[in-house]
Amino acid sequence: MNVGPDLEADKIVAAIHAAFPTDRSPALIAALAERGGHPETDEMRDRVAGREWNAVEDSAYLASCPSPFVMGESCTIYYLPGLLCAALRELEGDLADRLVTDFLRPPGNRQDFETFRRRFSMLTDAQKRSTANFLRYCRDMRYSNPRLKARIDDSISRFWGV
Repeated sequence: MNVGPDLEADKIVAAIHAAFPTDRSPALIAALAERGGHPETDEMRDRVAGREWNAVEDSAYLASCPSPFVMGESCTIYYLPGLLCAALRELEGDLADRLVTDFLRPPGNRQDFETFRRRFSMLTDAQKRSTANFLRYCRDMRYSNPRLKARIDDSISRFWGV
């Protein structure tokens, strides 16, 4: 599937909002309240604590320091839809690159792939579809390198395509 008039950024953002709940579990609230780790982790958790993923400013998601990827796995998974939306709204930043080439890319190693699969195992088909559409949008609208486009297709076919 290629991006076209039916797969515009604002439509992908709307689909992400529809697919991902904003409810914060007690476990997430507790994880965000944990302190004593790295100062950058504490700072990022402070930026998002008490806020649902769709109420966090894009600037917090787009920040390099503190990075939104240092919150801890359960926190980062909850805030994933905000990360996707921020990256779509600010496609020139490096957040989209980090998501496409690292965080959302399934590893080739079998053991690492199992860890990756478990990390995202609670996502519904609609949430995976929204993530795949984010990847497709990046492939078609952001990147010209054929090898990177092929890597994105590989990510979609090995994990995100439902």
